[in-house]
Amino acid sequence: MTTFGGGRVALVAALIGGALALPQTATADFGVANFDAGVCNHDVEPNDQCTRDTRPYWYTQAAGHPNFGITDFAFTPKRDLFGTPDDNVKDVHVDLPVGLSVNPEATPKCTTAQLQARSCPADSRVGVNYITTISNNIKAPIPTDVYNMVQPDGMPARFGMSVPVVGGEIYLDGGVAWDGDYHESFDIKDITDAIPVIETRLVFDGRAGDGTFITMLSRCTDPAKDPASVTTGLDVDSHQNPGVFLHYSTTTPVGASGCDRLPFAPSVNVTSDTRRAGAPAGVTADINIPQNPNGKDQPNTATLRDAHVTLPEGVALNPSAATGLEACTDAQLGRGTKNPVACPAGSAIGTVDFETPVLPAGTLSRGTVYLGRPLSGDPASGDEYRMFLVAESARYGLSIRLVGHVVADPRTGQLTASFTDNPQVPVSLVRVALRGGDHAPLVNPQTCGTTTARATFVPWSTPDTPTATATAPYTVDQGCDAPFAPTLAAGVSTTKAGASPAFTATIARGDGDQPLSKIDLQMPPGLLAKPNGIPLCPDANAAAGTCPAASRIGTVATTAGAGNDPLGLGGQVYLTGPYHGGPYGLSVVVPAVAGPFDLGLVVVRASIRLDRNDAHVQVLSDPLPTILDGIPLNVRSVKVTIDRADTMRNPTSCGPLKITSTLTSTGGANVLRDAPFQTSDCNLLAFSPKTAIDLTGTTQMTDGRHPGVDASVTQAAGQANIRNVQVTLPKTLALDPDNAETLCEYADGLKSSCPAKSIIGTATARTPLLPGTLTGPVYFVKGVRFNAKGQPIRTLPTLLVSLHGQVDLDLRATTAVDSHSRLVTTFANIPDAAVSSFHMVLKGGRHGILVVTTGQDACRGAQKAGVVATGQNGKVAKSTNKLGTPCAPAPKMVDLARLRGGKVSVAVRAPAAGRLSLKGKGRKLGSITRTVRKNQLVRVTLKPSKSARRSLARGRKVKESVVARFTVKRKATTTVTSKSLSLRR
Repeated sequence: MTTFGGGRVALVAALIGGALALPQTATADFGVANFDAGVCNHDVEPNDQCTRDTRPYWYTQAAGHPNFGITDFAFTPKRDLFGTPDDNVKDVHVDLPVGLSVNPEATPKCTTAQLQARSCPADSRVGVNYITTISNNIKAPIPTDVYNMVQPDGMPARFGMSVPVVGGEIYLDGGVAWDGDYHESFDIKDITDAIPVIETRLVFDGRAGDGTFITMLSRCTDPAKDPASVTTGLDVDSHQNPGVFLHYSTTTPVGASGCDRLPFAPSVNVTSDTRRAGAPAGVTADINIPQNPNGKDQPNTATLRDAHVTLPEGVALNPSAATGLEACTDAQLGRGTKNPVACPAGSAIGTVDFETPVLPAGTLSRGTVYLGRPLSGDPASGDEYRMFLVAESARYGLSIRLVGHVVADPRTGQLTASFTDNPQVPVSLVRVALRGGDHAPLVNPQTCGTTTARATFVPWSTPDTPTATATAPYTVDQGCDAPFAPTLAAGVSTTKAGASPAFTATIARGDGDQPLSKIDLQMPPGLLAKPNGIPLCPDANAAAGTCPAASRIGTVATTAGAGNDPLGLGGQVYLTGPYHGGPYGLSVVVPAVAGPFDLGLVVVRASIRLDRNDAHVQVLSDPLPTILDGIPLNVRSVKVTIDRADTMRNPTSCGPLKITSTLTSTGGANVLRDAPFQTSDCNLLAFSPKTAIDLTGTTQMTDGRHPGVDASVTQAAGQANIRNVQVTLPKTLALDPDNAETLCEYADGLKSSCPAKSIIGTATARTPLLPGTLTGPVYFVKGVRFNAKGQPIRTLPTLLVSLHGQVDLDLRATTAVDSHSRLVTTFANIPDAAVSSFHMVLKGGRHGILVVTTGQDACRGAQKAGVVATGQNGKVAKSTNKLGTPCAPAPKMVDLARLRGGKVSVAVRAPAAGRLSLKGKGRKLGSITRTVRKNQLVRVTLKPSKSARRSLARGRKVKESVVARFTVKRKATTTVTSKSLSLRR
């Protein structure tokens, strides 16, 4: 009979002797009166017992080779002269102690035909059986030689004897409890009832063959503490009651000893089908255990209890293996049962071979390694990653089913496989070969060099036999200089200018390249997102990967693993609030369901930043996860698609642009990649922004005063965005930089870090892309230009508009004077973003930067500004804007008449309550002032001056202008009107 466990097979046909225990079932008519078994040093006569009364004969050396093994039982006699039993035995089943074994390969074998012809080879003899029966009215034991037989298919071992007195051949059919603890057993079936069998005594000769026919268990035991280790079971039934088995057991008070003498020196060897760094690898691990190194006179090698093999550092699980991968359940494995193994084909990940000295070479070759169903989500538990080793032999009726537990270091991914409590049978080789190819379960280290596999082996004879350790080198020396040459592909679903497309960016790297760590994606100016109207995922949810569906804006598709067919996984992209310095962020969530493994959620956060100058979007990812549940992810590609309706906006400029990305490897390498980008149909977009400019400060409209400015721009939706705006002021106004409280330095202006004293106004902008408004100060900044040599040259100061809100944005202006001495302010390179309104207010008065030029009055005549706006699509909108002024309504001269004596009568319409003053501009008429309480007509008389009267008296004509000045009550607002006349005597 054979048994297998932990890679070992053994035949058992000898029992440790002991005392008869009470049967589980018994009858008064049939039973076993005496049951003894044992292993002995010396031959004993048929009537002697290798039991308690022959203590010197016991054999106790663990893993040793006793000379004899004896099984002896007698049936309950009835009260007659010969003591024959009432019933005739039909079947006998004997269960041997775990680990006690007989090696059927230790001797040649006899065929059935040879046994029937009584011509078995002498060297196939393995013992003698004494059957006590009644023959010719004589009760006597009849000795019969026992031979090692060629067993039929499906049976691990068979022993046979030719016994003419009982009607022919009797066979002892070996068995192995591979559905349990792998102990050995034998059966004698359908014993003839022609003559009564009173007693049977089987003596196996341990000296048969090479002297290793019988081997003791290698576990030293104390029968008092572990009676099962020295217990033999017996089950019998009778012809009178077939199938009704009576059960007995016997134990011995002496267990195995001498475990400190047992050799135990396993070794390990780990090889791969490729020596290329980072490649999927077919890895083979061999455990070699030398058997019986000192021959029959010394104990055999201790049997293996536990094996722990730690693979070399860097040899790790390969995500690509999960493509199409299934798992085998414990029920499908059927360990502990004789049910057929029903593991699905998709769970097979390799092969297993066992070699044992008690079976012919190759008997248990090319078994299958199956992936076991995970029982835990903890990679350090050994229950998340499990291996089932299955090797079967129809020829010998064996099915070996072992469960291994694989621990993956959560930080490094280093793997340790453990097989514990293996069956107590000898094994010389266990070879586990995991498949290679694109779906290999393992991957080589990413870097070249020689690393070390380590193993720890625990024998059943521990602690008397020390635990053994072993190491093995593992070399990777090909593909050592891993490149980093990722690719970028990006684009939109429609290139129509101003449209709302879906956006996709795909970043990929080749197999064998350095793994990807970080992604820095730069959008072209104008390709923007519209967060307005999208509920933002809260930060806690974003970190946990539990964002609400309302914040979803797109999808992500990733591949991971070595080989040409990496594992593909998909997930969702959510919009979050501020993250890592950006006003918005992304939470990219991928459920890591890889074959039978649910590894939870992989969450990658990214910051969305907006360039302050041109408003281009930057998406900067956190470092990509490199390991999950002990599996190095080995990310091969990332494809992000923003497909939520009305989320993205195309530029309204159709010039050639680029989407660029800086990609970083786990090794620290950086590469820059770009993808061309260009929109179309820009000419189809209208462009008609509206501007309005007003001067402010009712007392600041005259020569040398400093009016303020209130300017606004509005634009209808769906038009091309504004690129440039140029405003040319009337000659009435000029720049007065010396009046500003502080000018911001040029360098500080570039950094948007101007002092508060350089603030000269405020600005507000509204865009349909963002909720709320953008507001901020307007700074007065020194202007600089650079000549061909790069030397700075001072120019007129300029404006810096610093807007803040959901995003920060800077608008910069330049200031110049045109050929007509008019002040020209230009906002160039305005970001390609939709703006529904822009409002800017510049302070006037004490620190106003505009001044009414010498001799000018802003309230005298219409003040006009030229506005030229250029769209991102190149269209130009020109307008002449009449400046609103805060001047009071002018008084109106209704009548102007000359009276006798040269006096002048004037009728003036006062527009409101205030003060009215009239005088001659050339001082040829006197002056008069009147207080007006309401809108009314006022009549006054102006007298000529002395010099005017003299001229009139001489007959000369006097020309004069009458000037009416009106000041509104309680306001420092004054308007003036005048009218000329000629005076004669």
